[in-house]
Amino acid sequence: MFMRYDRHILFDKIGDKGQEKLKKSKVTIIGLGGLGSSVSLYLVGAGVGEIRIIDNDKIDIHNLQRQILYTEGDIGKFKADVAEKRLSKTNKKVKIIKFREKFDGKNNAVLEGVDLVIDCTDNLKSRFLMNKICFEKNIPIVHGAVVADYGWISFIKPGETACLKCIIPEKAKPTSSSEIGILNSAPGVIGTIQATEAIKYLAGFGENLKNILLFVELSNNRFNKIKIKPNCEICSSHL
Repeated sequence: MFMRYDRHILFDKIGDKGQEKLKKSKVTIIGLGGLGSSVSLYLVGAGVGEIRIIDNDKIDIHNLQRQILYTEGDIGKFKADVAEKRLSKTNKKVKIIKFREKFDGKNNAVLEGVDLVIDCTDNLKSRFLMNKICFEKNIPIVHGAVVADYGWISFIKPGETACLKCIIPEKAKPTSSSEIGILNSAPGVIGTIQATEAIKYLAGFGENLKNILLFVELSNNRFNKIKIKPNCEICSSHL
């Protein structure tokens, strides 16, 4: 352990104690596309003890432009299957549990007992369902979204912060990369910040983006912090 995580242990904000916290942590990553690829690789590299991954999509050739978990030989295979093998090879000490299914809130094993959920999905229905269940189970969320050349990140903690419904109107019209395209490195930037938010929280250092939406626009190198306030029925029932 010490050799593999030597650079983390030398980093005074993590050290031995922080690395041990990472080892004992359990997280769920919902979605294994562009965001999920970056998040999962960094959390596996960081030595998070157990990572549950859920996605029911198959790999298509257009995914390869930005979804760095996959190769040309993986086209047509299920993302969850390929991700499990890749992540397990990257760090054999990390327990990878795959769910080759759509997140619908019915499988309790996806979220039961985890310390954190990473929102890497790409549809609002799944996001709002995840938000509702995580508030019921008191599970923090690292929310991330990306399209075109921009994206955003926020840290959501039941009882302390605004939730996803306070950030995104429930009747919002979703925008997808299939409609307006996406810069291939954009999910890497947003996903890496998501992974960093997760590592900070799990290892116990730094400040998370609580009640803050970090908006990133890459074409103009703009990073804006937008304050958000609890303003929905879900938040009011937990504050």
